[in-house]
Amino acid sequence: MISTRLSRTRKPNGYSIVPELLMMCAILGSTTGCDSDDVDDIVDDIVDVVSPFDNSAMGVSYPTGFQDWTVIGMTRRPSDTQMRVVVGNTTAAEAARGGRPESWPDGSILVDIVWSEIVNPSSVDTIGPNEFTTIAVMEKGSAKWAETGGWGYGFWSASEGLAPSGKLVDPNAADDTTTCFGCHNVRVPDKDFVFTEPLVFPTDAQIASAPVANNGTVLPTGVLGWRLLGVHYRNENQEMRLILGNDIAVDAWRAGTVDPTWPDGTKLADIVFASTALATTDTPNETDMASPGDFKVLAFMERGTNFADTDDWSYVAWGLDDAGMMEKRAESVPEDATDMMTCYGCHKLTVTEKDFVFTQPGKLPGKPPPNLP
Repeated sequence: MISTRLSRTRKPNGYSIVPELLMMCAILGSTTGCDSDDVDDIVDDIVDVVSPFDNSAMGVSYPTGFQDWTVIGMTRRPSDTQMRVVVGNTTAAEAARGGRPESWPDGSILVDIVWSEIVNPSSVDTIGPNEFTTIAVMEKGSAKWAETGGWGYGFWSASEGLAPSGKLVDPNAADDTTTCFGCHNVRVPDKDFVFTEPLVFPTDAQIASAPVANNGTVLPTGVLGWRLLGVHYRNENQEMRLILGNDIAVDAWRAGTVDPTWPDGTKLADIVFASTALATTDTPNETDMASPGDFKVLAFMERGTNFADTDDWSYVAWGLDDAGMMEKRAESVPEDATDMMTCYGCHKLTVTEKDFVFTQPGKLPGKPPPNLP
């Protein structure tokens, strides 16, 4: 029996793709064993690849599936009240590992996810993402976009139903800083036209060196490859924080099932960087764009009944020294609940009603069909 999910699978023009797939299986089935499970797999592949949105005026495609791409950088624009995270496809992520490449390789795609910002009601010192507003895309193709420095630009706005903007990606506006190409051409031509300063994370070897915390928590070796949940800025400490989650956490958030509690097995990584002003060629004293600097600490929460003494959450902070990752703090004793200077105490006294989690995950547009939260 064919899955009911197939009946909801659509081409960008609205027509079902299922009949064609069923015909393919009917033709191939006797020799390949193609069945309904194979059709499901084919549908999954198509849903991940086909974009329901128009290309930009420069021929850049809407980057379907970007929600799960690797985080490369983040910025805050106070004058525009914007929080931004930059994710990249595999080509871009590999190029950015270890810092900014001198020249991004062809095939790199950078997606700048933009939210309006809001003060976290549970922490007035913390600025976090509010509503999703736009994605701005750069795709590297030296030959295809030679006249614009080897980059194509795309811009899709939530307020326009993710219809691509034409004016903002005008390839002829080389000196107009109100357009994507013009702004990048005037301000960062010496940086291969890219503003983003890639985050410099601890290395895989350093992550693997992290000791088991004294409350039994283990830092997963693949933590830096986890999916995006949110970002926030701490005014008092001038810190920028990137929040990644394991599959249990991210899937629960996107499904809307973290209220009243996050599911057991949730793991949240709060990766903390010092914040610095981002200078550009024509504005060397630019202070409007805050960008991450040096890595400071990785704060970690894990939910499980084995941490009952601290309300089913463990709290650990790992730092970095010459020998690798080191445990800076791990809390699992109930006495910490009265001390605002401890992780557990701060979370218990401040956000008990939010299942002890400060993080406000950033809303993202869903995979096809479009689903703007």
